[in-house]
Amino acid sequence: MQERAVGRWVTRYSARGFPYDVWEPPMPRIIDHTLNCVVYLYRSRHEAEEAINIGGSAFLVSVGCKTLPSPAGFAYCVTNKHVIEAGCLAMRLNMRGSGTDVLETKPSDWILSEDDDLAICVVPGFAGGRFLVRTVPRDMLVKRADIESENIGPGDEVILIGRFINQEGRERNMPTARFGHISQMPLEPIEYEGRQQESFLCEVKSIGGFSGSPVFLAPVTEFGRPDGSKLKDRAMLLGVDWAHLRNFENAIDDRGHEIPHILFPTNTGMMAVVPAWKLDALLDHPKAFEFRKMAEEQETRRRKAPKVALDVREPPSPLSIVENPTHREDFTSLLNAAVKKPAQED
Repeated sequence: MQERAVGRWVTRYSARGFPYDVWEPPMPRIIDHTLNCVVYLYRSRHEAEEAINIGGSAFLVSVGCKTLPSPAGFAYCVTNKHVIEAGCLAMRLNMRGSGTDVLETKPSDWILSEDDDLAICVVPGFAGGRFLVRTVPRDMLVKRADIESENIGPGDEVILIGRFINQEGRERNMPTARFGHISQMPLEPIEYEGRQQESFLCEVKSIGGFSGSPVFLAPVTEFGRPDGSKLKDRAMLLGVDWAHLRNFENAIDDRGHEIPHILFPTNTGMMAVVPAWKLDALLDHPKAFEFRKMAEEQETRRRKAPKVALDVREPPSPLSIVENPTHREDFTSLLNAAVKKPAQED
């Protein structure tokens, strides 16, 4: 029996052009179902149905009920505030079997954070049986306390899942996974296009267009942290992608001379991520909290009400009955984190 390699040598180049080799661990294998937490946002139903023009990425987070048992819960669509402010209000989801469907929202349906580039929209009556979706349980969100208790820091691997605008899928949403590492902790706000935002800085093999995508921490299997800890049994949402930072360089003429008055943007490979604890706080916004309280009370009355023969159909419920709305273990087993141990072969 021969074990597969657990990494590879990669050639890089110094600032002066000298080659040097570095060892890279293997990229994780994403469990396919985890891609189903991502949905696409467009500016109109027409654009969503035709899969045209740039919109944004979003994903689904579930919040469990306080008074009703699982699987009753609330499904929230999560994205960036700047995506909603750009008018991307049509939500496209994959149907079971084939095709997509579009849920149109209004600006008033969304709760926009005052301080962070985040927006949430509850999806009432969300029928998990019709759509091919998977929600991220709220208790997967990284808390401030997790940074110390889980020893999260630079070098930890991250997984970005979202909409790659060059190959997003026309007949169905086809989310793309990108990979990278935490480069800097959220110690100082990052400024981008006039916004200042507390952020993780991550080096990710990606480009712009993933705004609103979920960013997961990949549990460690082969390589631990300095203190020996490993996140192998816990899936965690690090935060929400909100910006891919650019650098501006002078154009160069055909003789290699810089043209100082002409600048063009270049991709730094750095992504800014709104910490998940910011999303956790927004989920307890007074408007969101009051809606959940009202909806649970309404659903409780409905379940206790006697059935009569004249009832032709069940009244619509403001709750969402979705797969594993509150169970971290189920999502963890799917993501696991996405890291599978190398298989053995003859």
